[in-house]
Amino acid sequence: MKKSLFIAAFVVPVLLSAQQQGSIVKLDFEEKSSLNAAEEPFNGKYCYKFPGKGKNGDIALPLKNNTSYRISGMMRKDVCHFKKAAGITFSVGNYAPAGKSFRVCYTGGKNVYGDGKWNKFSGVFTTNADGGAYKLVVNNDTIVDIWFDAVTIEELDKAAAAKAFAAKKSTKVVRPVPPFTQKDSQKEDWLTNRRGIEALDDDFILPPFSPIKLSGKTTSVWGRDYTFDEFNLLENVKILGENFLAKPMEFSAVVNGKKVSFKTGKNFILRENKGVVEFLTRAKSENVDIEVRSTIEYDGMIKVDFSFIPKGTVQVDKFQYSITYPEKYAKFIHYTGARDGGYSLNIPRLSNTRRLPEGKGTIWKSPFKILVWLGSYDRGLLWFAESEQYWSPHDRSKRKEGMAVIRKNGEVKLQITPVSEPRLFSKKTTYTFGLMATPVRPRTPGWRNTDMNYENLAANAKRISGAATNVIYSSGSYDYK
Repeated sequence: MKKSLFIAAFVVPVLLSAQQQGSIVKLDFEEKSSLNAAEEPFNGKYCYKFPGKGKNGDIALPLKNNTSYRISGMMRKDVCHFKKAAGITFSVGNYAPAGKSFRVCYTGGKNVYGDGKWNKFSGVFTTNADGGAYKLVVNNDTIVDIWFDAVTIEELDKAAAAKAFAAKKSTKVVRPVPPFTQKDSQKEDWLTNRRGIEALDDDFILPPFSPIKLSGKTTSVWGRDYTFDEFNLLENVKILGENFLAKPMEFSAVVNGKKVSFKTGKNFILRENKGVVEFLTRAKSENVDIEVRSTIEYDGMIKVDFSFIPKGTVQVDKFQYSITYPEKYAKFIHYTGARDGGYSLNIPRLSNTRRLPEGKGTIWKSPFKILVWLGSYDRGLLWFAESEQYWSPHDRSKRKEGMAVIRKNGEVKLQITPVSEPRLFSKKTTYTFGLMATPVRPRTPGWRNTDMNYENLAANAKRISGAATNVIYSSGSYDYK
């Protein structure tokens, strides 16, 4: 009750037109005005921007009393700490006849993260049996800006309402069902009972893993502790109780012919859940800013989104980052894309799992690999990226710098150079890569009996398991279909 009174007392009279089409209310905010115009829409040309000034605002809604509705739309919150984002919500309700308290029928937006991205919200509710006109009230007592777009409120008949509210109470996960024909066996459970979608939940943990622990800028998962610096890059990695890196990750950028020194701004925790933690920081310079978003999952995988945000159009002459290991922890290398034609992997220069070459200086290089792992007998760190998007030059044959392993002064450095030839940036551009320390989990009983070669799992499948099997891929010297 107190919260409702607070909202009512500080409502800013911002009334926006709502287009009603039969039983559907649509708020697309395409009518440009000084009150709602913002050219950062989810779709269309405009969206509704509500500046964070510690006040609230409302939007008139032509809804009926004692009626069920489904509401959906898109909401975006500027970057902020996840606890602050949870307090930025909106409510749908009205006032009782001759009453002063605002009666809330629906509250949404609590689970929308403050990550600067458009997020969908949806829900069902029933309006009050009596009272005056309805409003969508923006609850924002922060300085964080928020946006709405593509808001739809659909009236539900009794049958649809009953089904919607039943689904709301159910804990069953709704899973998409793939198309299948009558020729498919209807007895196959997997055709209709899809599994695994629950793994998308931020609090989902798959055994034998445990929830992520966060202490300051250190995230701990099984067997590994990741500590991040002011740029959200790895400062240290502890694997099975031992420090693994020789020094923190390093990066450099040359823009418009000058090496850039970035000044860090605020650092945010965007998410802190059992299964995922996400950091974001922004750093500024004269001609280009950067944004680094690092997401850590419960199995120890780190996803890094390193973005350049140019001020106008700038020329990035070079962009490079590196991971440095003590020599004792960089004895072996593994990478994909090793096979060249049909040659055997027994040829050392083509092997994708082998001891690092001796010597100093650059001991291995490549224009690009999907993944590269460096490590010892029981510890390692994997780097990976799904594509070369925005790498320059794009032509691999002209890419003198791409990836390299360099040994010097008792240290081994994995050096990644996405930009080695000048490239123009006129909009936000993101380089995404991943990191993962190994081992990932405890060894399972009987792990030495695991066999992944072609001969035992495919050629002898009939004899071993009583059924023939099709080979999709073999890690030996040949490919199979």
